[in-house]
Amino acid sequence: MKCLLGLYPLKSGSISYDKVLVSAERDCDYSNISVMPHEFGRYCLTVAENIGFDEADSVHPENFSLENWFLGKEYGGQELSGGQWQRVALYRCLHKDAEFYVLDEPTAYLDPSHEAEAVAEILEQLKDKTVLIITHRIGICRLMDQVIVMDKNHKIAGTGSHEELSQTCPVYQKLYESQAEWYR
Repeated sequence: MKCLLGLYPLKSGSISYDKVLVSAERDCDYSNISVMPHEFGRYCLTVAENIGFDEADSVHPENFSLENWFLGKEYGGQELSGGQWQRVALYRCLHKDAEFYVLDEPTAYLDPSHEAEAVAEILEQLKDKTVLIITHRIGICRLMDQVIVMDKNHKIAGTGSHEELSQTCPVYQKLYESQAEWYR
């Protein structure tokens, strides 16, 4: 992800977004990109301020289902659980109107029922946008149009839909089987 965002130089190859080369020299326009890093900020502010910062007045609960996710106005930034903090970080990312969203493990701290809600929210709110979700969860991969599988050496092991990769990519098959074991 750090190479994708131009924070680290590539050892080989190149990355481009919207036909603009991304590099460590930052010649890419980041104003149209919204990022949710795996390690997100936790600020001692209200939930609205954590999401919108200087635009906190523009954060409306109905836009983000705050009450549905147990993040109503009564919560201050200090009393949130890990999963609630992750939802705040997700809403912070979604609050920015961008064309390209990068979400690094956006559901890692969520329990299964809230994970399903979060993924549904992401897919609904960003249905007309380009979204890159970095995840180890096959359940999320199943919902994506295109999946890129990386091996342990950070090389691309396969690309395609969940169905295609389930048939053709040994790395993906192994990940799928290791997660499926939990439910047998």
